[in-house]
Amino acid sequence: MKLEQVKRKISKLKIGDLAKRSGFQKREPRKIDIIGLIGGFWLTMFSPAFSMTRWSRNIGLIQDCFVSKQALHKRLCAENSLGQQLLEKVLQHPLSKPLQIAKDKGLFKSFTNVFIEDSTCIGLPTTLAKLFPGSHNRFGESATARIQLRMSLLDEQYSHIELHSFRYNDAKYAKQIVSSLKAADLVIRDLGYWSLAVFKQIADKGAFFLSRYRYGTSLMDQNGTPIALVKRLKKALKEGKTIVDMPILIGQKAQLPVRFVAIKVPQNIALQRKRAAKKNRDRRLKHKQDYYDLLDWTLFITNVEVNTWDSKSILQAYRLRWRIEMIFKCWKSKLKFDQLFHKKQSFNPNGGQLIVYLALATLALFYAPWYNYFVVKVHEETGKFVSPFKFADFVKEHFWELLLPKTKWKDLVPWVAYYCTYEKRTRHSHFDLLYNTLS
Repeated sequence: MKLEQVKRKISKLKIGDLAKRSGFQKREPRKIDIIGLIGGFWLTMFSPAFSMTRWSRNIGLIQDCFVSKQALHKRLCAENSLGQQLLEKVLQHPLSKPLQIAKDKGLFKSFTNVFIEDSTCIGLPTTLAKLFPGSHNRFGESATARIQLRMSLLDEQYSHIELHSFRYNDAKYAKQIVSSLKAADLVIRDLGYWSLAVFKQIADKGAFFLSRYRYGTSLMDQNGTPIALVKRLKKALKEGKTIVDMPILIGQKAQLPVRFVAIKVPQNIALQRKRAAKKNRDRRLKHKQDYYDLLDWTLFITNVEVNTWDSKSILQAYRLRWRIEMIFKCWKSKLKFDQLFHKKQSFNPNGGQLIVYLALATLALFYAPWYNYFVVKVHEETGKFVSPFKFADFVKEHFWELLLPKTKWKDLVPWVAYYCTYEKRTRHSHFDLLYNTLS
């Protein structure tokens, strides 16, 4: 009966049809079919440890036959880019239903959507180096995959996932979001995606951006006169100001009109930043005194107008970008995403690529929808919010119950509320910050 739950889940996603349309499955397989391959992987990923032996055994359970590890290897080695195309189609399905906790958008009432975007990397066997070239090091060729995740902040949806090599960094990826943006959308990004050209493209679409300021980028007043930033900030401090908020032009050539916001940080935070900067092992970085002086401040640029956000609202909004960092941490520390290839020194490139896509599909199609469902239900009944880290442990222990029809999930709500919610503490969770803002 439990295995029928897996088959039913896969059939609802119409993966068999996708496999045939993409060319991944051209005929009836003799040994391992698409439902067994994907369903067996899902069972294995949520088990205590991932291995090819466990995966082949789970395929056999689903298909009611014996499947050897060698047969699985052969199946994976036979696949080509069609496997990637199949899983990309799976990831194009709606990844999760939006959260509906807040009655209005509060801080974000002026925006249609709010997107945060970041990437994370996982090490791969060296045999995958041609597909996923990693950094150059003294040990020779390495393989690393970079996963780009775009998330809709207000409804907790994974709106876009892509897989690239380590060398396709955030800066190269920065422009990808522009084509999907609409007027009144907001993009919150860190410095990895810094690009004045992209900021201009976002603004030209009638959308908005919020980013940290990159040290060394030229600043000018609205007449084109260069701004000596450190002097300007020191003068503000002498005048008793801890916030500087001014319209400027940024970039020597671009001269993009933006709003520049500087917020003084507490002394202990500034000292932590300076100690970290001095310990940086990158010998190419020889920081000047101006750089250390600017660490006393948190610096932003945005095209959101003053009548929409004051300076403190900008700081509060940017803090919510850390939500995506927490998701990556949960994937790795709890769901062991980065250990799929642990201690495996060789692997067929086609099969290795397919495994990474299967893992992404598992997280997007299982973990994300489950989590969103219980966040809403637990909050409705208790007013508490579910911790993604605690919920990840719950998923591994209650995988089979979660495969039951959604009408049965309500029986699990009290358990999730008791074991998986945040404890009372002085530091607020992501949801506290977001939904207290929205209330």
